[in-house]
Formats: sequence, C-alpha cells, structure tokens
Amino acid sequence: MTALLLVAAQPAISDRAQCSIKRLDACETTNQLVWDKGFERALRAFLGSRRTGYLYRGGRLADEAIAVLGGPPNERVEIDGRYLFTACRAQSCTEKGAAVLSSTGEIDAVGILWYPCADPNRVSDDCPYRARLTLFMRDPGDGKLIARLTGWVEAELAKYRPATLPPIRLERVQIHRRPIPIR
Repeated sequence: MTALLLVAAQPAISDRAQCSIKRLDACETTNQLVWDKGFERALRAFLGSRRTGYLYRGGRLADEAIAVLGGPPNERVEIDGRYLFTACRAQSCTEKGAAVLSSTGEIDAVGILWYPCADPNRVSDDCPYRARLTLFMRDPGDGKLIARLTGWVEAELAKYRPATLPPIRLERVQIHRRPIPIR
C-alpha cells in the first residue's frame, strides 16, 4: 500500500516547475537561482574572467559576484517585467549582490556592493563605512534600472546605521558596460 502511495505522488512532484535561468518564475529566492548551473554559466559569460579586487585582492569578477549572490538570500522581486535577485555574502552581510534578469533569462545587470578594504592601498580607518556599488549593465544608459538598484542599496545600508557607529554611506556608484569576456 505504501509503494502505491509513493508512485501516485511522483507525478505531482515532477510536475512542479524547477527553478532555472529559463524558469525564473519558479525561483523564489536568490539561492535557488545561484544553484542553477545555467545561471552560473550565463553569469560567467556575462562578466568574463577578468580579475578584480572588490572582495579580495586578485579575485575573479564572476567568482566575487557568485560570493555576494550566494549567501543569505532575499526573495525574488519583479520590476518592470524583469526579475531582481539579491543576497549578501555569507558571514559578511554588508557586502551584497544583485542580478537583474529579463523574463527570458538574459542577464541585464549585475551589481556588487563592496568596500575599499580589500586593497591595502585603499585601506583607511573609515573604509568599512564607505560603500561602493559597481554595476555591470547590458545597457549602461538604463537610468531607471540604475535608480532602482541604487535605491535598493540605500535601503539596505539604512539597516546598518546603529546610533553608536558611524553611518555606512554610499560613497560611489560605478557603472560599466558589461565587460567583454576575457579568457
């Protein structure tokens, strides 16, 4: 009898949509999207393999984007016919990531919120309070999307303003056309 119940339940389980870059409506959180191998391939193709120093010196841009998107997730948000996925870096939730995808699964933007502390030449006593948002955009002229992502960051930073510490401020927003992949 138990075997019959398990067999009967299988079609219902397999009928559920599985989160993937092609089924973004099935992704409830950012983690579900980041775990999809198709998303990781698309992200690496979008960002290329250039080296950066946002989170750690000499890191690869795509790896750093995965790091900030792979920690504690937020729920998916729909904006202007697109999907916004956000999360923060594990064990460092003041560093954050965002990915905006079209309804067909194309990456329109990737954002990394970081601090100039990873580079020894930029370290200062106040570097943990000087946030920087770097956006890699398919269309760097999309002012509405830039404003939406900047607003998201400012709302997130407002959560980290206890009265006893200096406020974290958004020091700079850098916008780049998505890098041409360098292999």
